[in-house]
Amino acid sequence: MAETKEEILKKIKDDYNSYTAFEVQQFPIKNIISADELLKAVNDDTEIVDAIKRYSGPILEHYTNEIPRKIKDYCTEIFFWGLPAAGKTWALAGILNTINTGGYFEPYGNTSSEKCISSDYLNGLLNVINEKKAINYLPNKTSNETIRYMNFKLLKAGEERKVAFIDLSGELVKAIAGENVIKNHIDLEEERILLERLLRNKNRKIHFFFIDYERDKNINSIEQQRNYFTNLSVVFNSKGYFEKNTDFIYIVITKSDMIDCAENQRRNKAIRYFNEDYVNFRNNLGKICQDNEINFGDEYKKGDYSFLDDYVLDFSMGEVLFLRMCRFNKKSSGKIVNILLEKVQKERSGKFSIFD
Repeated sequence: MAETKEEILKKIKDDYNSYTAFEVQQFPIKNIISADELLKAVNDDTEIVDAIKRYSGPILEHYTNEIPRKIKDYCTEIFFWGLPAAGKTWALAGILNTINTGGYFEPYGNTSSEKCISSDYLNGLLNVINEKKAINYLPNKTSNETIRYMNFKLLKAGEERKVAFIDLSGELVKAIAGENVIKNHIDLEEERILLERLLRNKNRKIHFFFIDYERDKNINSIEQQRNYFTNLSVVFNSKGYFEKNTDFIYIVITKSDMIDCAENQRRNKAIRYFNEDYVNFRNNLGKICQDNEINFGDEYKKGDYSFLDDYVLDFSMGEVLFLRMCRFNKKSSGKIVNILLEKVQKERSGKFSIFD
């Protein structure tokens, strides 16, 4: 049965995320509700109504570059892990915006082996957020199940540090976790092999794992998320992916504005959420850190993984409106950028293939 006008307006007034921006955009067009009624439902917020009228999801890339087999420049690689719809792509847009507007970003390269490999995707992310606009639009789910390798210079106090952001699609992350539970696993096999070669190269690495707090609303979703991350950590441990070249591992609790507490209490709540709801993943990560001198875990007594608390971050992009729009707040992005500025090592001399 179709919803009545009164039901639609009440849902909008009670919760701005009851519908997507596209759905709300269609209501006046289809004469289901009027523009004036919509304006009243959002408490006369003209910025929201104007943003809905203009709504169009950002296009992140028009084509996809394949990762070449050889990248000759040393860099620090920053890996971003997360399941589909965890908010990782939107977070990446915020982080890159903060790097760019802060004057820390510089493209580089004169040859094809030096230039940014996933340049189309990187440019798309850089253009998602326009700080002159009150409300920005969230990019849609990325369309292909791949690895995007975005290399650029991270500037700090006059020094240039070459980095590469490595964005792993949610489907690929699920496929890696599947290695622990699926016999004769074939899903995204080529991509998994390529990722393994990346993880074993000589470059220094920092890993960010994005855990979606909002999935806590659905017991089945949160249980699936727990299992995926547990299986991921088992695969990491069994294959020794982080044995030689990982400096830091961070856990990012996304959509932390959904945590029912004051903003100054979010991080403590996020830490508790991680420690209590992701025990197996936490313990496996803790062991990996202690065994491989990551996050200074080796300075703690064996089996004491409390040091991981220092590496849990609460993350929010700002006020989300109708699921696809946002009043961007760079506070959380700024925390991650500051971590990168502090932790990325000064580049060393020498060239090599990252896959050799």
